[in-house]
Amino acid sequence: MQPQRGAVLFIIAGAAAAVVLVIVVVIVIRLDPPADRPSVRYLSVDAQPAPAHVRGHELAVSIELEVTSRMPHVAPHVVVAARCGTSTDDTKAFFMDLSNAEPGDRKVATVRLFEVRTLGAPPDRCELVLSLSEGATPPQRFCHQGGRTAPGPCP
Repeated sequence: MQPQRGAVLFIIAGAAAAVVLVIVVVIVIRLDPPADRPSVRYLSVDAQPAPAHVRGHELAVSIELEVTSRMPHVAPHVVVAARCGTSTDDTKAFFMDLSNAEPGDRKVATVRLFEVRTLGAPPDRCELVLSLSEGATPPQRFCHQGGRTAPGPCP
């Protein structure tokens, strides 16, 4: 007994539709971000020029943040990048300090920039960008100018 021609075509079409359905579901799952991605909120950022250990000047950046999501055991860190005139530098803040933190936890850290390639004079103006190494918090810009550090890019 042979299967009828219409039944064979129906089985082939059904199998092809199932494969397409599986591919679509896999793509949707891969594009959907995890519900609980690491995130923080910067409460305050203050940059101050300081004399370097050898000669010249560096920039001390104090950061206070609040954790806004549950952090994993190996949590991300904050990358602090600075441009003072034509000089640039970056460093890590909160390296391993955010591990297992819970929403509402507050953390404070101070990092030093331009320790190796120091600045010739105390900078009048520096643009800072704080970025969470991974997670949902977008990069945040700050401007240190006239002895004050304020959110947003320098004018």
